[in-house]
Amino acid sequence: MFADASSIARASDDVIKKLAACYWFSVEFGLLIDFKGAVKAYGAGVLSSYGELLHATSPTNPDISIKPWDPEEAAHQEYPITTMQPVYFAAKSMEDAKIQMKAYCDRVNRPFHCVYDAESKSVFTDVDVYTRPVGMKYRPVDLSSREPL
Repeated sequence: MFADASSIARASDDVIKKLAACYWFSVEFGLLIDFKGAVKAYGAGVLSSYGELLHATSPTNPDISIKPWDPEEAAHQEYPITTMQPVYFAAKSMEDAKIQMKAYCDRVNRPFHCVYDAESKSVFTDVDVYTRPVGMKYRPVDLSSREPL
């Protein structure tokens, strides 16, 4: 779901914060609800902690809220990093989670878009994008003293 880092390489800090929250509520603490209503965990943070797993999947736990997976809502949801999660998001399936996340990312405003061509194993952009040589240090440039063109 989050493998296409090249498409967000120049995203704003606000967009990156929203994507980080989506990552938190899916890859780290994502749940699934099957057709019978049973809660299953797929997030690494849930699966790696027996206590969190019981906390998240107990059908009688009054201390949690399980919301339907919605990346737009997850992007704005606050979350603790040192305590059990009070809120989880549950998708109908991994495929559904992936489809919704891709649709959300397609709506994100970014300065360029990327397309991966599997045949040539290349990434193409809709504008010219250049990378700095490896080892070249980033030095911020103060443009405020320059005259407008």
